[in-house]
Amino acid sequence: MTSMPQSTGQHPLGIWFFKPHIPAIYVKTVLAIGRERGLDENELIAKAGFDKRILEDPAARVPPVVQMNLINQILEHTGNNGLGYEIGLSLPLTSHGSLGMAIMCASSMPEVFDLLSRFWTVQERAVNLSVSTLPEYTCISLHINLPLGTEIQRVYFECILTVLFRSLQMLIGTEKPTGQFFLRGEAQGYVPRFADRLPTILHDSTVWQYCIPADVANKKLPMSNPPVLALAVQQCERELALISGDSSHFLAQVQQMLTLGESGYPSQNEVAIKLGVSLRTMRRKLDFWQTSYRELRDMACLRDAICLLDTTDLPIQQIAYRLGYASSGNFARVFRQQTGQTPKAYRLSSNQLARPNKSRNSEGFL
Repeated sequence: MTSMPQSTGQHPLGIWFFKPHIPAIYVKTVLAIGRERGLDENELIAKAGFDKRILEDPAARVPPVVQMNLINQILEHTGNNGLGYEIGLSLPLTSHGSLGMAIMCASSMPEVFDLLSRFWTVQERAVNLSVSTLPEYTCISLHINLPLGTEIQRVYFECILTVLFRSLQMLIGTEKPTGQFFLRGEAQGYVPRFADRLPTILHDSTVWQYCIPADVANKKLPMSNPPVLALAVQQCERELALISGDSSHFLAQVQQMLTLGESGYPSQNEVAIKLGVSLRTMRRKLDFWQTSYRELRDMACLRDAICLLDTTDLPIQQIAYRLGYASSGNFARVFRQQTGQTPKAYRLSSNQLARPNKSRNSEGFL
């Protein structure tokens, strides 16, 4: 069973982790799955340490530690068996608070990606999210923000990716699988049970990503509702203001700003200016997390290198240039240090896992 911090002082996310932040419907969904797996609901609630009556209020929020404890219990008694996919497929699409409402009212997919980048931490703090726009795909990457065990990380990532996928299906009005999941680790035995309800799933990646083809990622959306969107964004901004002093929110903001543009990544000074802090303050806040701008930029660079290798046919030299390397040799050396493979070797192995190619793209994902 995964051990978690027992007090707010043991981890920088402690205050958030033990305060009521997540919608009660999340906990109700996990409980329902526990019942379906033959577990006693009252026992699950008692061990998770919360009052069942709170679930009677549809507007109630509960501490994330409650959900974590429930998931841990289910894993301990029944194993994973696709728990993350089950939760993601079971959650109502209207259960994601002000951010979910804003996304439902967006006018286009680029606006959806912008909303996710700006307000993700309003909804989720244990996992950070970043968006990379590439020539053929837009890729949503997930990064863990808590010291969790491998199995519970898998549950969280598979759940979030599934929620993102189902939200996209609803927004564009299709039930057909769209895009691809790139997942860390080897293929799990439970995946075939969900294959008809999820996009193509590729394992043995070095990232957790949902990659969406450019023709879908640039779509206009039929559910656009500007007045309601404005109200939802205002609520997101109010919620964001309440957490803006938290160091974990600051870390997430820096990570989300490190997106690959036409001129590369924003400099350390540019990031500090956008955040309204001095370089010294930014360094101090990142040092609290035992990281630095350079380390976060290198992580973003690796994320985007993998995405470009996986989803495009760009020559490696061109990828190196786009990422800001002086030569393909420097890029290959750094990439090998981080992954144990050269970019060429990685792309070859990725091809064997059905990396999208032109003939497949011509068939379409919709």
